Amino acid sequence: MVHALIPAIILLAPVFQAGQDTKSASITAKECEVFAHEIERMVAGGDSRALAAAFDGPALLEKVIAGVETKPAVREGFSRAMPEMTRQFAEAICNACLPDGSYRFLRVHDVGVQTRILFRLLSGDGVNYHDHVVTRSKDGSVKIADCYVFAMGETLAQSMNRSYARAAAEADPSFLDRLRGTEATFIKNVGKIKEMNDCILSGEAKKALAIFRALPESLQREKAFFFVRLQAAASLEDTDEYKQVLSDMEKLFPGDPALDLHCIDGLVLNKQWEAAIARIDRLEVKLDGDPYTDVMRGDTYMGWEKFDQAKSSYKTAVTREPSLGAAHRRLLMVALGEGDWDEAVRILIKLEKELHESLGDLERDPDYADFIKTDAYAKWKKARAGNG
Repeated sequence: MVHALIPAIILLAPVFQAGQDTKSASITAKECEVFAHEIERMVAGGDSRALAAAFDGPALLEKVIAGVETKPAVREGFSRAMPEMTRQFAEAICNACLPDGSYRFLRVHDVGVQTRILFRLLSGDGVNYHDHVVTRSKDGSVKIADCYVFAMGETLAQSMNRSYARAAAEADPSFLDRLRGTEATFIKNVGKIKEMNDCILSGEAKKALAIFRALPESLQREKAFFFVRLQAAASLEDTDEYKQVLSDMEKLFPGDPALDLHCIDGLVLNKQWEAAIARIDRLEVKLDGDPYTDVMRGDTYMGWEKFDQAKSSYKTAVTREPSLGAAHRRLLMVALGEGDWDEAVRILIKLEKELHESLGDLERDPDYADFIKTDAYAKWKKARAGNG
């Protein structure tokens, strides 16, 4: 299932147009690559403090507060809170990569006047993409000025803007009078987002959906509320609600980058295999290439019971990105299913020794029930104990 890393701070969609960019001091592709690899190391090491420090707080703040006229005390308070908000986002990224997830730099590219560095986040079986907007800070270093989160279809600044507007309304009740109808309604109901998220975290997804359905119809079409509904539906064992949410999403947000990412799930659930493959192809075009899309194709072919195509897709992913553990793990399952025990041992060694991934207790995992009875397993287990 597609996973969206959505910390609480980015579940608030914008009331106002976020600050517009102008071309910052020239940043070379090489500088971006060096910075991107530093970010990879930070996340791999679980160093959320260093990752938070990689954000240019003042630059992000200017984008967040754009268009919101309020008391100076609100801006000052939000400015003081910015380090904590970026820390939460950084911590969420690092935590999502535990124990065997990853944060992989894909490429440098330009979007309008922005220079961006695109990352793929893998967490368990889920995937998301973060497109960091880079800037040159006042001290001359390269920093993150904003981040476009694919699964949310908006940037951090756009999302935080709503939170800032709510703070403005709390400090100055007349602020709501200056807003248009839907904007004022949103601010009055924005606390429902936290209520819904609290329900999801406590395992009460149905209660979260009940809160959503009680919202004014105009807010049910707002992305900030809609995506919490999506999370709640994804938490249910019954997939009917999730399918309906994805169907509604296609109608409400056509062309949204988040659509391709999420709709793959719905197409697979509905066994619309060809359409799912087409969505994956479209997503890869938007990403300008990512080997993980071959894993997604392989998973789709597996569901379609086209096992040769699935195996071929996984092998293509490994060829394109040899360190992609998710692809190796899929090939391991294929080897176990085919009874190719020597190949299974080879992949286990690759995962543990070269990719440094934890294997867990194979003897308690039903997927390995036949494998652990074989001579190949016994020899590998003995050699592994001797090397330990």
